[in-house]
Amino acid sequence: MKIGRNDPCPCGSGRKYKVCCGKSPEAPKAGTRLPNSEIHGLLASAEQLFRAGQYAKAAEICNRILDHHPGHLEAILLLGKATMHQGDIGKATELFRAALKKSPDDIRALYFRGRTLGESGHFIEAASFLRKAVRLDPNFAEGYNMLGTVLHVMGRTDEAAELILKAIQLDRGNSQLHSHQLVTSHSSSRYSAADIFGFHREWARRHASRFHPETTHANSPDPDRKIRLGYVSPNFSRNIVGYFFKPVFDNHDRNSFEIFCYSNTRAQDDFTTHFSNNSNWRPIANMSDEEVARQIRHDAIDILVDLSGHTPGNRLLVFARKPAPVQVTWLDYFDTSGLETMDYLITDPVSTPHDGSQQFVEKLVRMPYMRLCWAPPDFAPDVNALPAMERGHVTFGSFNRPEKITADVIRVWARILRDTPDSRLILKNRNFVHGDVQAHFRNAFGAEDIAQDRVEIRGESPHAQLLREYGDVDIALDPFPYNGGATTCDALWMGVPVITLKGDRMISRQGASMLTAVGITEFIADDRESYVEIATRWSKRLNELAGLRARLRGQCSSSPLCDTRRFTSGLESHYREMWKHWCALNQATAGSA
Repeated sequence: MKIGRNDPCPCGSGRKYKVCCGKSPEAPKAGTRLPNSEIHGLLASAEQLFRAGQYAKAAEICNRILDHHPGHLEAILLLGKATMHQGDIGKATELFRAALKKSPDDIRALYFRGRTLGESGHFIEAASFLRKAVRLDPNFAEGYNMLGTVLHVMGRTDEAAELILKAIQLDRGNSQLHSHQLVTSHSSSRYSAADIFGFHREWARRHASRFHPETTHANSPDPDRKIRLGYVSPNFSRNIVGYFFKPVFDNHDRNSFEIFCYSNTRAQDDFTTHFSNNSNWRPIANMSDEEVARQIRHDAIDILVDLSGHTPGNRLLVFARKPAPVQVTWLDYFDTSGLETMDYLITDPVSTPHDGSQQFVEKLVRMPYMRLCWAPPDFAPDVNALPAMERGHVTFGSFNRPEKITADVIRVWARILRDTPDSRLILKNRNFVHGDVQAHFRNAFGAEDIAQDRVEIRGESPHAQLLREYGDVDIALDPFPYNGGATTCDALWMGVPVITLKGDRMISRQGASMLTAVGITEFIADDRESYVEIATRWSKRLNELAGLRARLRGQCSSSPLCDTRRFTSGLESHYREMWKHWCALNQATAGSA
């Protein structure tokens, strides 16, 4: 939201913005103090500007106040928040430190001090400030959430899941916070599949039940006409979604489908440009859910596809309004949306077996091989020879996020290292750059009697360099119950087989789905014992492992994982059947009327 120079000033003065808070301030006279009434008005104006996203203007007003009153707590706190949103975490941290020096028990200062420390990678110190905040205010929902987030990044997933659950119990109206709890619950070993399904249904009851979804739509019920197909995502970019969605986007039959992209994307790149130039592009990041739903109805979308589920930046409350006659969830999430207004969920026979053991609100539509297809990056280096042949020992590796590597996973991986003498493990992810995260994992493996020199921890690198570093790995290890996705695809493309544990929910069967599609089911474990056994067995079969490494990229390339044309054609067939079903129902309704 941008405030125009001639718009009313958000401070409520009744004057134009350009002659009120938007005017260039006069230099303050040294030693002068502003009356409390004027400070109150300036702070109110700065708060309005902050809420409108005008962080620089808000900071300017706070600095005006501090020029007159250097220790003004409210101005320091708001300036810190504005500075943080402008990306200067270092300066924001100093401001919150100053606020705590003035008021050591201020909940807000403790929270933002902890938050900025967490964002700069000082997780242990961040947790200490956040713990103090929730001790002082046991009803501080956002404090519990941030503390849980900090611990989650460190891999302390069970503790994090409990804290984030506490947060949503205290803040019952925050749908995005509740979605965050759903995502993190998949990492924890404390919750069963039934528990997690219950969490999703509770999300829908709490946040979606207040809406009155559209029950009639004006779309022409012609089953054979061109379908207006809308995709909604916060990640139309080189993010994970891009590598799985772009091949479908590029292979869509434009004679049968008119493509609309409703973009909640903040960080944009060349993929964003590609999507925007080749679709009916609708930026929605600054629109309310109701405004987005209205736009979708105006565009007369026939099938609306959610690409994010409960991941950050989702717009599920748009789908709760049912702006399109057919609504589908697919791709970047791995569970039910929980919404009665979501008609279908795209999956596959491995991710969701036909035995009915998993629970979903939506009707399941199974792709024949797997629910995803993937286009490898064009900058991937060539596959190198098996490193164990030269080194004389096997190197295992995981390039997954630390929060997926739970205490249970560490115990299993440590057992593999103990059972394969001289073997090594490489952990790599951008969050491993932080010393606190490294210390947590070194201590965790040390507690399992694994010497520090057997676990190498690496931080962030450009994607091309990350792929090159698979040249140091002989066998990749998939975490559980939250399997890898793009990470698994990267490993397979670089000739590195992945050992995965097949669980009881979609996300814990994702690795099995990918390995089945590529044709290396011998690396799928049914339990922890077989997971360890597969690792130790293959560590002794170096010649076979070298042969597999040499042919695995070609095997991937010709598999359903990378057959993007076939996948897209199959997905379009499902879309057409969904549309025909809706048309048949509505033609029958029209005939009976």
